[in-house]
Amino acid sequence: MEPGEAFGSEGLAACEVEVSSAQARLCSRRAARWAPTRAPPLARCALTTRSQAEKENKRTVEKLCELAVDIRKIRRFKGWVLLEEETYVEEVVSVLRQLGADAAAVASILERCPEAMRRLCSRRAARWAPTRAPPLARCALTTRSQAEKENKRTVEKLCELAVDIRKIRRFKGWVLLEEETYVEEVVSVLRQLGADAAVVASILERCPEAMVCSPAALATQRELWQLVCRSEQELVTLIERCPKAFFTIGDQENLRLNVQFFQELGLRNLVISRFLTTAPSIFHNPVENNKQMARALQESFLSRGGSEANMRVWLLKLLSQNPFILFNSPAAVRETLEFLQEQGFTDLETLQLLSTLKGSLFHLCPRDIQNSISFAQNALECTDPDLKQLVLKCPALLYYSVPVLEERIQGLVKEGISIAQIRETPMVLELTPQIVQYRIRKLNLLGYRIKDGHLADLNGTKKEFEANLGKIQAKRERPLFNPVAPLNVEE
Repeated sequence: MEPGEAFGSEGLAACEVEVSSAQARLCSRRAARWAPTRAPPLARCALTTRSQAEKENKRTVEKLCELAVDIRKIRRFKGWVLLEEETYVEEVVSVLRQLGADAAAVASILERCPEAMRRLCSRRAARWAPTRAPPLARCALTTRSQAEKENKRTVEKLCELAVDIRKIRRFKGWVLLEEETYVEEVVSVLRQLGADAAVVASILERCPEAMVCSPAALATQRELWQLVCRSEQELVTLIERCPKAFFTIGDQENLRLNVQFFQELGLRNLVISRFLTTAPSIFHNPVENNKQMARALQESFLSRGGSEANMRVWLLKLLSQNPFILFNSPAAVRETLEFLQEQGFTDLETLQLLSTLKGSLFHLCPRDIQNSISFAQNALECTDPDLKQLVLKCPALLYYSVPVLEERIQGLVKEGISIAQIRETPMVLELTPQIVQYRIRKLNLLGYRIKDGHLADLNGTKKEFEANLGKIQAKRERPLFNPVAPLNVEE
């Protein structure tokens, strides 16, 4: 007998009524639980949207619709912005368009960051007001204030030269506020040197402070730079490469004396001209300080057994590789050399380390060097004589800090490389963990297991590694026999 037959149709209907009433009571009870605090998720979205329809700033919504901004997204995540009485939609859009943003970019920014158009609350405004405006507002205020205070004549001339004024306003807007500028004079000098319109515009965009250099100072600077440049074309190439170095006018007499000192020392004009763009600060260093440092290096070389004949070559090579060594003091040089001698390095080995590291040791204090070699000795499990040989093979052990050495040793061990292998080829510590992983992956693709082989295949520069990789691949693809060689068949 079926359950329905026992109760009959009336009993079944009564049961259905009971179930319906129970469900109704459950729903009312659940609704009572939700009502005092919040609506369920879906209902809450609907209620929020409905309430906003009456309270939203109609002007803000209309402007956003004109910009094709997705209002629903703003209502869903940051609907409170649309309730603000005062917003700055037009001002924010104006700033973004001045910076080069198209309509799609503007709409995307306002959708993802709608608070950009809100007004500042009184408390936050009070906090920002004495010091600065928030980032977006600051861009707008800076542009608006500059429009009134900028030197109109300067701006017009820059526009005629097709210079991007927005870039200057953004990074070095103070130049446009200067009452006296020398745009025409600077452009005239650059054109006399052979610079075309594009080069002139690029130089003024990247170094707008060139416009405040007086014609007299500019003429002197040009004369000094031409002492080491073979032609005007070479000079304009240097200025285009690093305009800030040319237009940063300091003590020009000191610059002249430094150029003469480097020429007397034996440095070629090509090297000195490279210093002007890559290490211009050494020319602002007093010439006497540079001379003292050069003498200290010469005395150090001679006191470590170097010969007079090789001293000049050694010094010029050291300065060519690392001109910033001139910023050190003679006392720091003596202290570093004495420390290396205390560690058991001979005079010849000390000079070898200085040459290999290009004088970088003078930038470190002996305590940092001691920490590095102590850590390397413990991590690589070696004795004092073994450590000395490791340093001679890999002088960078003296230069790298403890965190760098720890990261690289752990990276090698993680790849399955043993400490014994690292001791055998310490030069592998000059590679970053990322380079090690990449090279091991390349070798693994060729079926070469670095943990079973020699780390020399992992070592070297990028060019050397790729050449070695090609040899391994060619060896792997080489046939087992020479198909064109004659066969020795016994008749």
